[in-house]
Amino acid sequence: MGRNISIDGNWIDKYKNQKRWEGQALCDEPVVSITFLEFNNKIIWVKSERNNNINHNIKLSLINYDNTGLDIQFNYSFNHGINYMRSRIEDINYFPIINIKNSIAGKITLFCDFDGNPKLKLYYLFVPSKIIKIKRSGIWHIKKEYLELIDDYFIDIFQY
Repeated sequence: MGRNISIDGNWIDKYKNQKRWEGQALCDEPVVSITFLEFNNKIIWVKSERNNNINHNIKLSLINYDNTGLDIQFNYSFNHGINYMRSRIEDINYFPIINIKNSIAGKITLFCDFDGNPKLKLYYLFVPSKIIKIKRSGIWHIKKEYLELIDDYFIDIFQY
């Protein structure tokens, strides 16, 4: 796989009662992504929507869940593959560090290490669109000829 991915973005201050990071991943060919959220020794994953663009929109929002601003919803989206998790922070001024270093397609990379309760780690994996197939339902999976390259642990995710 091995295509270079560059990620860029910033925290923006235009939404009431939330902190929001907006950015994009750029590649020289279209990609799809899978995000992995690790918490309490569990991992949940979400696939992005498929597109034929070389840019991949990324959003991370910390939305106040109460009046104190300490109970928050950690909400993230990689090209409309959306998920969220509640967590509690100790300081309303806390901003997690977003890892915007360059990566490569085919490598799981840490995007954000969130120091809340529970602690959250958000990872991403980019896959070139040319090796995926779209099912009738619109959900994508890896073409059969590429499945032998995938670790057995991830086969169910790529076939789902």
